[in-house]
Amino acid sequence: MRECGEEVGLRPGQVEQLGTFYPSPGFCDEAMIFFRLTDLYPLGPDDPEVHLDPDEHFEIRRFSLDEIRASIRRGEIQDMKTVVGVSLIA
Repeated sequence: MRECGEEVGLRPGQVEQLGTFYPSPGFCDEAMIFFRLTDLYPLGPDDPEVHLDPDEHFEIRRFSLDEIRASIRRGEIQDMKTVVGVSLIA
């Protein structure tokens, strides 16, 4: 929930864990946990202040799920965590 506030300036009303996957089993024990965040709402005055790391620079843009899937098919999105995450969304 904190990361959502930091990354896009919104808080989720609902959080659902979709799955846990290991990107390099046998090499390391890193696990990626995927969540679906819904019922998003803007940060309010009682929310903790958002602090980005000095090396974080974001340009927030919105895409439909169909647009993201088309970008994957065209090879514009190639990172595995994004492809797996999108595949988990019905």
